[in-house]
Amino acid sequence: MRRVGKVVLVWAGTLLLTNAACDSPPEGPGRQSNAPTDTATADAPVPDATAADTVATDAGTADSSAAPDTSGAPDTGVSPDTSAAPDTSVAPDTSAAPDAIVAPDTSAAPDTSVAPDTGTSSGTSTTTDAGGLPSTGPKLWVRYSHQGKAGFGRLIGGTVHVLDKDFLAQGQPTGATLPLAQVKLLAPVVPGKVLAIGLNYTDHAGSSSTAPPPAFFKQPGCIVGPGEPILRPKGATNLHFEGEIVLVIGKEASDVPESKALDVLFGVTAGNDVSERNWQSSDLQWFRAKGADTFGPIGPAVVSGADVQNLSIKTAVNGKTVQDSNAKLMIHSIKKIIAFTSSVMTLHPGDVIFTGTPGKTFALNNGDSVSVTVQHVGTLTNVVKAK
Repeated sequence: MRRVGKVVLVWAGTLLLTNAACDSPPEGPGRQSNAPTDTATADAPVPDATAADTVATDAGTADSSAAPDTSGAPDTGVSPDTSAAPDTSVAPDTSAAPDAIVAPDTSAAPDTSVAPDTGTSSGTSTTTDAGGLPSTGPKLWVRYSHQGKAGFGRLIGGTVHVLDKDFLAQGQPTGATLPLAQVKLLAPVVPGKVLAIGLNYTDHAGSSSTAPPPAFFKQPGCIVGPGEPILRPKGATNLHFEGEIVLVIGKEASDVPESKALDVLFGVTAGNDVSERNWQSSDLQWFRAKGADTFGPIGPAVVSGADVQNLSIKTAVNGKTVQDSNAKLMIHSIKKIIAFTSSVMTLHPGDVIFTGTPGKTFALNNGDSVSVTVQHVGTLTNVVKAK
């Protein structure tokens, strides 16, 4: 029996090989200017001018097809009892292995990457809201199209929990769910007003912190969602990106003091304040320089419950990071922006405010892909095309 026990131990040995691969996105095509240009002429009178890291793991399967060589085992005249030995003829199922991060299938929603919302914060216990969904930590909200119909949902992981109405109207879960891969994400809100702040980072152009925030209008028709093209109008030869954090108003607000400004804010999303620099310099108003159709991509989701004044923001063009900053570096804080804009006009739920772009920008070519990533929100990606 001792010898048989040794044989069983030999057969119990297992070898597991794991391979991981990470593909870097290819560099984009040559452009008019490959390096970010310090656009002094663009940024001087110009208000304003953001790529998610995708992690995927390949779990290799164990090669156990070859039985161990037991030719050296002494002949006892009795075949060893291997009934308790594990069957290694089939590769082990690693589907439940912890910490495996799998890239989501976004085939039905191209150019969209959403930050995962697990519904809980690290180190905190799970609590639920009235709809039975996790209520702790930042929450992600989406507007989507499914089978030709628009809807609203709370996004947790790769699942959209369908709401009975707009999340801005305190929509509640219906109990129905949809896989994220089976819906098309739309611009998360349909704003009545689109405001914007310029010169809000010192590394872009900057403005006086003691003065009111430099504000201007974009028109609601410029808003598009993730994956939608940025259409270059005829005559637009100097088209620039401007990755930004975008505020989403949640309550009607008028003359709101800074101390209560965050009370009327529902959350934030990512945005791209697309700008035609030549028109921006020559026109009396920026209705076409910053308000042309598709010049205001936003999405892919709205995050609520996050520390909005301490969010990272990055912009990548054709996979290369060209802007990298944080909301805490804003000259004019989010509280100040809300207080200032609400002092001259009433803000309504769904109105959005672009908060300014960091760093430098440069001209885009047709075919260029611009990705703006805001912490907790995810990545907004749009490609430039001729109109």
